[in-house]
Amino acid sequence: MPEKLLRFSFKFLAVSAPLALLWFWKLQGYYEKLFIAVVGFLSVIFRTNLHLPIPAAFFHNLIPFTSLILISAPKLKVRVIWLLLVGWLILLAEHLFLSLILFLLLNLWKVGDSLYNWLFTPLSVVSGAFPFFLWILLMRMEISQLFLPKPYSSSPR
Repeated sequence: MPEKLLRFSFKFLAVSAPLALLWFWKLQGYYEKLFIAVVGFLSVIFRTNLHLPIPAAFFHNLIPFTSLILISAPKLKVRVIWLLLVGWLILLAEHLFLSLILFLLLNLWKVGDSLYNWLFTPLSVVSGAFPFFLWILLMRMEISQLFLPKPYSSSPR
């Protein structure tokens, strides 16, 4: 079990490092443009003028989620691609929700700096842990195969 966990950790670092470099080099800018387009689309649908802040500090949680999905699956199958897309959409919804919370705190409720900082810390922790919970939720079967020993049976098959 410890060997599997160590091997998994090395794979996670090996996949996350290039993804992080790619993210900070190009993908973050594209994702911000996508986020702004989605906010604009939602503004049109709900017939309101949403001036949501861009919570770019939270966007990087796409990196560990993508890494975890890629290293958990033995092969890149249609199901894995589907789970990546579903996870990315859920993370986009989480980013929109965080942006809405920040908008409410800053612009509508006009909370003070100390209360804002006090509330921002739990938001950061939850947002940082969210990709890992989402990974466990989406890949629970693969995770159990990765870390748990295979059951031995004495009956012939």
